[in-house]
Amino acid sequence: MVEPVGGHPTGLQHLVEEATELRDRLHRITVALGITEYMVADAFEALARKTAPGPESSSLRVQAQAARATAEECRRFAKHLDDVHRGL
Repeated sequence: MVEPVGGHPTGLQHLVEEATELRDRLHRITVALGITEYMVADAFEALARKTAPGPESSSLRVQAQAARATAEECRRFAKHLDDVHRGL
């Protein structure tokens, strides 16, 4: 086993701190991905409005719906992470 360098936490405390940091990072990434997906959905919808009715416009609307679904899934997961964190 490698001994920690002076000033570094040891044992279980180190693992708890690392897990907390990773959970916080995951939460930030999830929120950022959700925001990005909402922006992508808005862009697809704007393109669909500018495109003449037809298969291309329909495809853009489907892609917008998929991006919104992903954004909502990210929002729910971020809320779940918050709920789990509060429960600790």
